[in-house]
Amino acid sequence: MALDGESTWSLLAAPAVLAAVASATVGAVVALIWWLIPGRVIYTVADGFLTARRGAQARKRIPIDRVADLRFDQQIAWADLVFTGWFGFVSPIPKLLVTMTPTSNRWDPSNASVEQLPRILLSGPRQQEALLQLWEAVQLSPGGPSD
Repeated sequence: MALDGESTWSLLAAPAVLAAVASATVGAVVALIWWLIPGRVIYTVADGFLTARRGAQARKRIPIDRVADLRFDQQIAWADLVFTGWFGFVSPIPKLLVTMTPTSNRWDPSNASVEQLPRILLSGPRQQEALLQLWEAVQLSPGGPSD
């Protein structure tokens, strides 16, 4: 049965097309908001600290002399961003893991612990380049002592 000359296929495809257009619009707006408003994460090394900033606010500061290793928890490509993480709480966006050096205080809870810095949207070669720049800024050899 067709309404006013419309085929059955066009009636079935109309909701799918509307859903695709709406999701693309909402996705573009959310991406623009994250890019322009303080959702953007920046890692900086200054004044003896590795600092994770979201906008103008410092989210976490780690003394450089306590950094033993830096690595991302996962290596991603653009396909991972597009095709994973739609259903569930596992994010395909990597976070920076900082392994801390032990201190002389054996009761210090941060001894040899791994601190997690906020997630940052980097993939492929840009992710490797950013990690190399952080290693140089913190004065670690590439791969850190664990490689």
